[in-house]
Formats: sequence, structure tokens, C-alpha cells
Amino acid sequence: ISKLYVKFLIEQCIMSRLLVKKILCLDVSTKWNSTFLMLDVALQYKEVFGRFQELDCHYCLTLNKDEWKKATIIYSSLKIFYDAINVIYIVKYPTSNIFFKEFCEIKMEIEK
Repeated sequence: ISKLYVKFLIEQCIMSRLLVKKILCLDVSTKWNSTFLMLDVALQYKEVFGRFQELDCHYCLTLNKDEWKKATIIYSSLKIFYDAINVIYIVKYPTSNIFFKEFCEIKMEIEK
């Protein structure tokens, strides 16, 4: 993102009274968690992203309602795994009890 876009993004966040403390990041195709982190931040900036066309009439990367809905669904699905992985990896020596609990939670979420 160019400096102009970043400046515009900050101004729009201030005008919208949107407090986002996370920095936009790009997806890394070899790391699934980067997709989760990218969506985590992007969904917080959702309201502001639509205004980029005001700054640049050639800007054509605005998502429509259906695309934002799909992004939200993907984010929710990835969050289940992200949370479980963080619980497992935060422990120096994860036990089967910890793993099994997280595995069961993932299974229950998927079956919903």
C-alpha cells in the first residue's frame, strides 16, 4: 500500500472513530495463519476500505457485500484452528489432554 493510501486510511479511521491497533499485513501463500491475520485486520478496516475509490477513481479492489460475507466466513473457520494452535503451542510440553480438548473443540465447531 502506498504512503498516500496509508495516510488516507488513517484519516478515514479517525473520521469514523475507528480504533484499530493492528497494522495491515499481506497474505503469505505458504502460511495459512497469515491469511487469518490478514483477514483479522482487514475485517476491522472493512468500513474504511470502501472509501478508497474516493481517493483514487481507478481503485477497483473494493469488495462487495457477498465477498465481505465470504471473508467473514473464512475468518471464522480459520479462527477455530488459530485459537487451537495457540493453546497447543503456548505450552512448552503439550500433553495429549490439551491436544484432545482442542481437537474436540475443532470437531464440534466444524459439525455446527
